[in-house]
Amino acid sequence: MAHGPQMLPTMIADIENSEELEGIVIQ
Repeated sequence: MAHGPQMLPTMIADIENSEELEGIVIQ
């Protein structure tokens, strides 16, 4: 796994994507 600054944007994007998908599924 990647470590360092370039890992944060990926984690944030994954969290945002999962939240959006969960919101669509709930609605």
